[in-house]
Amino acid sequence: MSELMKWFKSSDIWASVDAGFTIVSIIITFGTFIMVIKNYLNNKKQTDKIEIIINRNNCLETLPTFVLRKDFTRSEVFGILGALDSNSKFDIKYTSDAQFIENIFNIQKGVGKELIIKIEDEDKFDWHSK
Repeated sequence: MSELMKWFKSSDIWASVDAGFTIVSIIITFGTFIMVIKNYLNNKKQTDKIEIIINRNNCLETLPTFVLRKDFTRSEVFGILGALDSNSKFDIKYTSDAQFIENIFNIQKGVGKELIIKIEDEDKFDWHSK
């Protein structure tokens, strides 16, 4: 066994193994650094403030509240609309549209900083900015 250790220490194999471990360690460290940076940027993006804008007769009104991107869901939007409607019985056709769901999904993915809700004449949403 001692002859094997002498041969291993005296040969270039040990230097090759050492160099290999050094290279692997550098690659792992660099990869970890990249992942930490990406995680930081993602967390920062999740704290973006998302505005909800009402488009009524081509007149844009921004609601007096916002939602953080990380909390932006359909139910959160409905809760805000219900809280701002004068008797909490809003009925907006656009909120049943596939485009509405797609816009919410895009905001959750990080695309866009506002949700525009189209309100038609037949919709019921009793809120006006003061």
